[in-house]
Amino acid sequence: MKAAVDRRVFLGSAVAVGVGSIGAVSAGSLVPASPDGDGVYNEIVSQLTRAIARMQERPDGGAARQVGSALRLLAAWGRANKIDDMIKRSLNDCVRRQGRAAIIAKPFDSTQLLHNVHTCLQ
Repeated sequence: MKAAVDRRVFLGSAVAVGVGSIGAVSAGSLVPASPDGDGVYNEIVSQLTRAIARMQERPDGGAARQVGSALRLLAAWGRANKIDDMIKRSLNDCVRRQGRAAIIAKPFDSTQLLHNVHTCLQ
């Protein structure tokens, strides 16, 4: 007989595994600080950092909701500041300069990606 698992318990566990896999890396190093001192953005990053730390210390439903809330705020901030448009423009420029095949053949480098996003925000 299969045991029924509550949706919230399952989602909380999935988020705990995902955030736990980040390890000792904080959101502050994953998401760069705003170069222009945007207080709203910096507060969202601060909340995300605290939420990830809480998930790593005590993965529970409240911690999962806190991570989700911070990510929704970050997404809303990005939409309001047209971050997707800036990234799309930058990627299109890169493909135009280097060619699609060259971009696809490159190994994924998350550090370089974060640097490029940070540069795009400046």
